[in-house]
Amino acid sequence: RWYHEQVWGDRELHRLAQRDYELDASGGFAAAEQEHLNHLFTCLGRAKILCVTRVLDNGSDRINAAMHRRAAHDLSRDPERTRFFPGEPVIVLHNDYERRLFNGDQGLVLRVRDGSAKRPTSMVVFARDGHFVAFGLDLLREELELCYAMTVHKAQGSEFDAIALILPDKDLPLLTREVVYTGISRARHSAVMIGRPEMLRLAISRKLERYSGLDEMLAMV
Repeated sequence: RWYHEQVWGDRELHRLAQRDYELDASGGFAAAEQEHLNHLFTCLGRAKILCVTRVLDNGSDRINAAMHRRAAHDLSRDPERTRFFPGEPVIVLHNDYERRLFNGDQGLVLRVRDGSAKRPTSMVVFARDGHFVAFGLDLLREELELCYAMTVHKAQGSEFDAIALILPDKDLPLLTREVVYTGISRARHSAVMIGRPEMLRLAISRKLERYSGLDEMLAMV
């Protein structure tokens, strides 16, 4: 609910996320298309759900799956048959030097038609150096995952107008005051924490043990 109130409150965004975009002869987007994409990326990038971990019921994997099911319901589609729907945010998992895409880059799945095609296809659009670039979804499919929610670790270096930080239901090695601070400091204007008060108290009382249980911690981020 929080995410939809923060991001999807504007009906115009639904239209922009579901419309067809077109590449010009140079393989780029015309000025009018750039304007639409600027508005779409600005609005969709203003809020993010942050999680302490990928795993467990309130980790980023489960939340992304739940948001994907909601998107499928809104589109009257089967969430099991389509991994990414138009309008869904995604994140790059591995460096791709050929396409100048890097681990942590975020983009949007959109329907895009190039000049020679009669019908649009699903492509992933990224903001780059003041303009936008698009790559076929089939080329990147295995290098992407949904990014409605992301871990605090992956969010380092990013900023959003608003964040919701979701605490785990049980104690984890990653639940520390540094993680809570890092999550909250990703917000420019507002932050909401969701979870049991005792989990927040536990986090505040614990400092990060940087070299303790490293393998276990890395498996969770």
